[in-house]
Amino acid sequence: MAADIDEAVACAAAGLPTGGTILLSPGAPSYGEFKDFTERGEKFAKASGLTRG
Repeated sequence: MAADIDEAVACAAAGLPTGGTILLSPGAPSYGEFKDFTERGEKFAKASGLTRG
């Protein structure tokens, strides 16, 4: 299990074949790690390189 979303994305990307997909599909609440689902999605997008900043 990953310690945070950055580590989870890095682990998923390490085994990803060319053209593969990493899907964020939370199966449990974030227990206060994020303000809301929007913030969690933004963090995932940033960690996966979909956004900059």
